[in-house]
Amino acid sequence: MSQILRPDTGITEVATDATLTGDGTSGDPLSVVDQGYLTTVSVDGVTITGDGTTGDPLVAVGGGGGTYSVTKATFSNALPPYTIPASIYPATDPPWFTPVITSADATINSGQIVIVNAGTYRIRWKMSYQSGTQPSHRDVDISMGFGPAPGPITQAITYGYAHLESGDQMNLTVTVDYLFEAAGGEQFQPQIVLGGTPGTQITLLVPTDAGELTVERVA
Repeated sequence: MSQILRPDTGITEVATDATLTGDGTSGDPLSVVDQGYLTTVSVDGVTITGDGTTGDPLVAVGGGGGTYSVTKATFSNALPPYTIPASIYPATDPPWFTPVITSADATINSGQIVIVNAGTYRIRWKMSYQSGTQPSHRDVDISMGFGPAPGPITQAITYGYAHLESGDQMNLTVTVDYLFEAAGGEQFQPQIVLGGTPGTQITLLVPTDAGELTVERVA
């Protein structure tokens, strides 16, 4: 049986024999999440990007959809565990992002974000972290944001914290949401700083949706 979805703007109607997530707006793009295919897509005069798969979701660009372009990267599975204290620079510590979906407005190259055109942008960066069973009580401080590499986090700094007792394990997700005006030519290098109890080993989780970086031009 087909599923019919009618968002308010951008994509006006979608029919599919699969399961869809999202509403077609910039913050919640349409994705096909199981076996099946799109049968019809109706729009209100905007441009649709993506092919409807989880790696390249449908997004209404401009007009009713409210987004000019989307650049999305997911994380590779080759990230090693890190021991506190640690400073991590994805732009100089590859491999991090694969694959990368580029747009006319922004690119992501081994973790470095380059803004091409002037406009209003939103960067969303999500990472999930875990630890093994702890032999004694531990504290974990995680800072995420953007800045020079190597160097301090200077923009959009976001914190995560966990207190672990003996026998505890950690599962923690930290999300950076950064809205800003760009003149074009800006470069952002994501950074992670792991602090807390020295010697604590932290693993960066990278299964589906556990780590991703999205750059949207919204105006």
